[in-house]
Amino acid sequence: MKIVLDTTILVRANEHSHGLARELLISIVRSRHTLLLSNEMLHELARVLRYPRLQTFYDLPESLVFDYVSLTFALSSHFSGLAGHKHIACNTNSLKTPG
Repeated sequence: MKIVLDTTILVRANEHSHGLARELLISIVRSRHTLLLSNEMLHELARVLRYPRLQTFYDLPESLVFDYVSLTFALSSHFSGLAGHKHIACNTNSLKTPG
């Protein structure tokens, strides 16, 4: 199965988190499923993880942001958009964002 995660889930799944989003990402990577990401999503992930309040909340120095985005890129397949693809939307309201 090919899976696309919203950027907010990827932010919450960073190396310094221990919540449901992290468990989901690890489960996808360890399975036979394929994580799909676009370049735009990776750029947004890097941008959001550099927000000062998130770097403080997750204790993420620039080196860890770079490593996490690089690893996420390496562990995923890439696409240019969802047009023409069947997809399932999931409600992520139960995953709370910091502050």
